[in-house]
Amino acid sequence: MGFVEGSDTHARLLARLLRRLKRPRRASAKAAPASLNDSHFRSIAKAISWRTTGSLDTFLVTFIITGSKVFAGSVAVTEIATKIVFYYGHERVWALIPWGKE
Repeated sequence: MGFVEGSDTHARLLARLLRRLKRPRRASAKAAPASLNDSHFRSIAKAISWRTTGSLDTFLVTFIITGSKVFAGSVAVTEIATKIVFYYGHERVWALIPWGKE
């Protein structure tokens, strides 16, 4: 059963989500505070680490689908550069957004 066009279901779900996000967390449920001001070097290191994992996944999935190591390698290598750039930019933009920082 999907959403019915014109129903208030979307509005009610959004209102519920917003109420839940605004609710203060209990002290016992709080995680250790993460660094809110990651350095550029840290963002680059995280991007490289994540891309290594992602590229391995891309290689394996492409290889399973195509059966070609050469093609899978080409796809994995190409996406390394583009996704590192996009991830780094994404991290830096989020560093500028005050929402959710304590």
